Amino acid sequence: MIVGGNNSAFIMQGSASVYSNTSTIRGGGVQVGGGAAFIMEDDSSVHNNNASGGTSDGGGVSVFNANFTMRHNAAIRDNTASGSTTSFGGGVNVGTLGNFFMEGGTISGNISRGDINANGGGVYIENNGNFHKTGGIIYGWGDNQTLGNVTRNTNNAVLSNSGHTAYHRSSPVKRRENTAGENQNMNTAQTGSAGGWLP
Repeated sequence: MIVGGNNSAFIMQGSASVYSNTSTIRGGGVQVGGGAAFIMEDDSSVHNNNASGGTSDGGGVSVFNANFTMRHNAAIRDNTASGSTTSFGGGVNVGTLGNFFMEGGTISGNISRGDINANGGGVYIENNGNFHKTGGIIYGWGDNQTLGNVTRNTNNAVLSNSGHTAYHRSSPVKRRENTAGENQNMNTAQTGSAGGWLP
């Protein structure tokens, strides 16, 4: 599903879901761009989608030059970004001028898989993208191998230091491998463990 255009919006409510879709580049479930807005709330879900190709971004949701808000009990789960060379954001990819506001919900069981590079099992943020987490849970493989988001190579081996939970392509890089809980606020302006990012 593609959402685009200034002042356009896609709002998922109730138990609505986007599932079992495939994109050849980005946004296996939902791709948001062009100044649009995407809101997930209530018990809505984006699950079991796949972004595949040489370079793949956002197995569940990909947002570029747009806004994405997640709240209540919404869930992004069991999606895969599976690039033959690189992949970014098994659950969510926040690209150029993208904004992701996580106010609630859960991100779990997503995979970023690539042969050369794979980052951000749960969430991947480009250097000029923005992430604001004030609620919700992003599970990480580092401490939860049942619900945790994970990064793997194309041989399915688990990767190290690649941001199972979240990866921000900043300078220096910010990453988190363990679960970021309900009270673990994170945003791309913060650094270090106090801001939810590992050194």
